[in-house]
Amino acid sequence: MSETDIFVYSALYDLSSGHKQVLLFNKGDRFIPIPNCSSNPNWAVCVDKKGIVGYVPYTYVEKKQVSIQEFIWLIDDALEKLHVDSPSISKLTREVIKNLTSLRTNLLSSNNCKIKETKEENNEIPVNNNSPVVDSPQEALNPVLNSNESHGSSNNLVGKIVENAEESKTQESAENSALKTTAQTETQTESINDFNVPNWLVPALVENVRHKTKISHENSKAAVGIILDTFLDAIPHLDILWLRMKKNLTESEAIEEVAKEVVHSEDQRKLLDIFKQLWYCKNDEQQRSWPVHEDEDLISGLLVEMNNIFIDANPRVTREVICHDEYEMVNLLVTYYQMEPRKTLRIKMLHVLLTICELDMGVVTQLLNSVLPMELARDIQDNFEDSDKVFHSTFLLSVIFSTGEKPPTGTYDFINKKCLHFLFEKLEDVAKDGDEDVGQNLLSIILAFNLHFESPQENIVLETLKEKQSAQYLTERLIFLLNREEDPCKVLSHNKGTTNSVMKFMVDMFTFPELIDLFYLNDIKVLLDIIVRQLTDLLPGEKKRLDYLCLVRNLLRNSNYEEHLHQLEGLQKCFKFILSQEFPDEDEVTLVLEMAYEFRSWFKNI
Repeated sequence: MSETDIFVYSALYDLSSGHKQVLLFNKGDRFIPIPNCSSNPNWAVCVDKKGIVGYVPYTYVEKKQVSIQEFIWLIDDALEKLHVDSPSISKLTREVIKNLTSLRTNLLSSNNCKIKETKEENNEIPVNNNSPVVDSPQEALNPVLNSNESHGSSNNLVGKIVENAEESKTQESAENSALKTTAQTETQTESINDFNVPNWLVPALVENVRHKTKISHENSKAAVGIILDTFLDAIPHLDILWLRMKKNLTESEAIEEVAKEVVHSEDQRKLLDIFKQLWYCKNDEQQRSWPVHEDEDLISGLLVEMNNIFIDANPRVTREVICHDEYEMVNLLVTYYQMEPRKTLRIKMLHVLLTICELDMGVVTQLLNSVLPMELARDIQDNFEDSDKVFHSTFLLSVIFSTGEKPPTGTYDFINKKCLHFLFEKLEDVAKDGDEDVGQNLLSIILAFNLHFESPQENIVLETLKEKQSAQYLTERLIFLLNREEDPCKVLSHNKGTTNSVMKFMVDMFTFPELIDLFYLNDIKVLLDIIVRQLTDLLPGEKKRLDYLCLVRNLLRNSNYEEHLHQLEGLQKCFKFILSQEFPDEDEVTLVLEMAYEFRSWFKNI
């Protein structure tokens, strides 16, 4: 096998749902391809980093070359994970194990041959160009014309023989030295194989780079990775050591958890110190019931430093500080925000709260069940002319509701019909004024708040919207976001599993004919074009495809579709395709058959 044939697949996009035999992955994930296991030209059989065997669509991946040593290591890791569930493995998995084992044997054999050839080339004795030269027959027959000349030639010949003998001896000594060095190197390599990299070593390297250079934790990890790659290229006979350290670097989260008793973080010390100072400031102002305005620069500096550490430091360290003592630091910031009247400090606290929401999902839950949502809702309504403050308040409020978690009952005392009317009204106003950023945040609050309502019939957001005569910006923006497959509520990296807020809002709206009437006919036709395209392109079993089927069912059921029948032929083709798939999804098939029965006059031929 040539080195150009050694590659892995790297994911170009996320694939979050699909058939049970299809692997789920994120962009950048790598897979080991298994040759000769797939009969479908559009799918590859692969093993992912967890040792799970499944199908991957070729359109979602690209080839990435890797070294033989790294590929062997990946195969070893995959085989180890595959053998864990050996009592209950499937026929496909057994075939994969057989292929990987065979591939590993071939690679090791190929690698050993190259090493052997290299050693043989190094040990080969070069031809000595200075060896004594035997005279030709013609020269041997020539008479000696001058005895002095003959004596001189004899002396030269003796000198050459001595010189050549010395050179030969020197060369032999050098060869013996080289052989000795090679033997020593092999012995050293064998001893390296037995060397265990301490768990604390790589985390300590990253921490030292972060502390000394002040660059972020992620950049510090990248720097250490570059250094290890350089060592791997420059000192290849220690490749096992460098690859072990690189593995520890890629699995740093688990390694750091083990090594945290040894590796102490400077960021953790600084955060605890800032927290202590803010606690004193808060209690000092609380006791006097008025702020000492001269401390504004001090508190502002502490909040800025705290935010920078949360952004740049090791997430494991910062999460540990945040979660300490049942989120004591989060509760302190909420209390401080509630009692702090100064705008500049309030905005900086909002910055910090937004940053820590990204670090830990528990922070979002903590904020949702605090007084902060009510405080933010009041801020938005009372200070809407202050665009800077409103921008940050609306953004944080949308983040707090973006998980779809049900808020406490007291939340509805503040975020009620009056508040929602205000949000819908201001959404249309800011769109006319051209303030897109605040408008996007207002829409995000509405979409995010709608996520936790399970029944459209008991949804205060939809009840409020029914009282509106028009919602042009809202409806146009919903179609735009759906077409672009964008979800403004997906702002947290650890919140990918939540329902798409735009899709849920559309499905909920189309449950009621009076809400469908808010859309122009042209918008409905554009929506049908989007639905047909997505039903054609999406993979079987993807949740989005089932969502589009739910949406089109509500549209057919609650709108005046019979007046225009736009994309009827396209829908018929999509339904036929879903029913004739090689790996059909049961929920999709059930929904299509229900629609075919309910709207028999339109889908009688499928």
